[in-house]
Amino acid sequence: METIFISFSRIYKKYHDIILEKSYKILEKKFINRVVSYSKWENIQASFLGRLMVKMELKRLFDINNTIIQNSIYGKPSIDNPISFNISHSENIVVIAISECFTIGIDIERVRPIDFDSYENQFTRNEWKNIRASKNINKAFYHKWTQKEAVVKAIGKGICLPLNSFDIIDNRFAKVENENWFLKTIDLVDNYYCHVAFNSDSQTVRIATQEINFKAFLKVNLSG
Repeated sequence: METIFISFSRIYKKYHDIILEKSYKILEKKFINRVVSYSKWENIQASFLGRLMVKMELKRLFDINNTIIQNSIYGKPSIDNPISFNISHSENIVVIAISECFTIGIDIERVRPIDFDSYENQFTRNEWKNIRASKNINKAFYHKWTQKEAVVKAIGKGICLPLNSFDIIDNRFAKVENENWFLKTIDLVDNYYCHVAFNSDSQTVRIATQEINFKAFLKVNLSG
């Protein structure tokens, strides 16, 4: 069965120094130098934790050790292997998706009050009309936003692919540059929306979700 593996964890300030120490030993220097420039400890830890989780799951699922994660010119991380993965974080939740069957993208957002009108130009006219007509505009916004972000992240062209350049059709798929990208809603924790996008309409796609135990994670040897 074709499987997308999804793992998530939470960030903790009390473990911040341990995460930093682990990251300095294992992660790529260029990535470290960029992340430590962030102003908030939450963003630093979430960024490091996401990559550490990827390395842990590559080792657990596929016996891949000491792999180098590189970013494309558009910023999408990858390894020298057909296995696809993606990372997202919002507030205190970090989530990763990994698959050897599909090209994938994942996005998560915590639902919170926002100025909706400032985002109108990020959606197609039809999408924005449906969001504004929803009984719960806040939830409708984040549902659609994470769908579109997941598709963009799967394609891997970053801001070169505007969110308003394609429609999410029937809450199920998007057609972008003559390729179909399919979506599944991922229920992780309350008050968050999460979607994964992938390039297959297979009816046998299996989503395997796990929450990573933070204390156990800290004990995992990722160096070999």
